[in-house]
Formats: sequence, structure tokens, C-alpha cells
Amino acid sequence: MEESQPAQPVIGRIEGMIRRFWARIGAALDSMLGGRSSSERVDVSAVIPAVEREIESRLRKEGGHLIAPNLIDVRLAYETYSRMGNIERDFLRRELRSSIAEFIHNRRYKLASDLIIDLGFDPLKRRLVVTAKFPDEIRNGKSSSSRPAELRPAIVTCKISLLSSSVRQPGGLHASLRFGDPAVGLGRSHDNVLVIGDSSVSNFHGSFTIAADGALWLSDVGSSNGTWVNGAPVGANNRIQVHDGDRLRFGDVEATLHLLLDQTSPA
Repeated sequence: MEESQPAQPVIGRIEGMIRRFWARIGAALDSMLGGRSSSERVDVSAVIPAVEREIESRLRKEGGHLIAPNLIDVRLAYETYSRMGNIERDFLRRELRSSIAEFIHNRRYKLASDLIIDLGFDPLKRRLVVTAKFPDEIRNGKSSSSRPAELRPAIVTCKISLLSSSVRQPGGLHASLRFGDPAVGLGRSHDNVLVIGDSSVSNFHGSFTIAADGALWLSDVGSSNGTWVNGAPVGANNRIQVHDGDRLRFGDVEATLHLLLDQTSPA
């Protein structure tokens, strides 16, 4: 009796099915989004391989098992993300979760905890960015409670106020920024914290970040019409420290910076 030939590996067949499925989804999304040129197309089929590569690069070995990170962060370019409506985004999140869970199961990896998919955009990037982390990395990155209180830096909160005659808000623009928080974005897009509705201002024009010592930094994130501080250009993708009373200009919009720093000791 002849020996039966080994069947094609199940994992290989599944991966092929996933690739074909995502190619069809990409075409469907392009159709729903109005049909764009190849340079503008939402290449959804590229998302899954990028996530798989990131997971593979972050595996841990514990007790004879390979543990996969469960916190998956997918950042699309803003132009891509903004063209997708809520229905397409929700659909993409569900399909990402399903496909990633199947990939991990087929590879016989174990998850560190429940799988969490975070889908968003990064205004500073013009390409897909995927990161995968374990829960302890998030905790270690944001918590310093294991250090004695006297050795921990003070909590620095900066209240930013921009007053300008050309900004339509009568009371100006306001934001609070705490050390360790994400940067406060400024630009024409309503996805920024500080929104300036002027055609000379880029969708994502600049951002404010605060250092541990309370220093406030203003960055130009590649604006079209430039950023100036006290008459001096910042330069595209450069940054400069700013102070209370500085005169700022974003495109044609001039503003005066008012700061209120609050330093308190951690509990």
C-alpha cells in the first residue's frame, strides 16, 4: 500500500487565503473611497504582513512557549487615515483583530494578555508604522512608582495660551501639556489640540513638547509656509525652545505665547 503524500501545510494555505482576502478588501475600500490613483491607494493588504513581522520580532520565550505581544498599535499616514470614514475604520479594526488572532493561533504562540488593536494616524509620519508591546512595557514606560518619591522628578504641567488677532477664537487657543504626555499638535486639521483655521497653516503645522525641567519646545513638523519665533525661522522639521511672551508665526498667522508652569511633587 502506497504511503499517502503529506498534505500542504495548513499554515501556508491559511496565509495565502489571508493575502488574497486582504487584496480584495483593499480593492473594495478603494472603490468605497472613490477610486484613487496608485500613488494614493489605501494598500490594506500591506498592513497584515507589517503586523506579522513586528510580532515575530518581539516574541518572548517563557516556560518553553513563545509569547506574542498583545498590544498592537497601527499608525497610518494621515492622508490615508483621513480618507477613510468611520465605517471603513471600524471594519479595518475588526479584520485586523481577526487576522492577527488567527496568525498567532496558527503559529501556536501564546498571547501575553487579551489582544488589543489600536488604529490611528501619526501626523509626523508619511508611511505605515506598526508597534507591538507587552503590558509590562507600558507600565514600565509610564510608571515610576517603584522609585522613592524623593528621587522622582517633579510633575511639570505647562498651560499654553496663544493670543492672536487673526485667530477667530476671541479668547485665543489654550492647551495643557504635562511632562510625559504626547506632543500638543497645532495646525489647520481638527485632529490637532490647537486648531488654526487659516489657509496658510498646514494641516499639521507644528507641535509643543515639554521637558522634565519644564522647558517648552516648539517643533515645525514639515509645514508648507514655515514657523517663526521672534522673527527667526525655525526650519522644517526643526525645533526651538520657546518662552512666555515670545512672538510666534505659523504661516501668515501671528500669535503671542503665554505660559503658566506648575511644578508639583508626585504623590
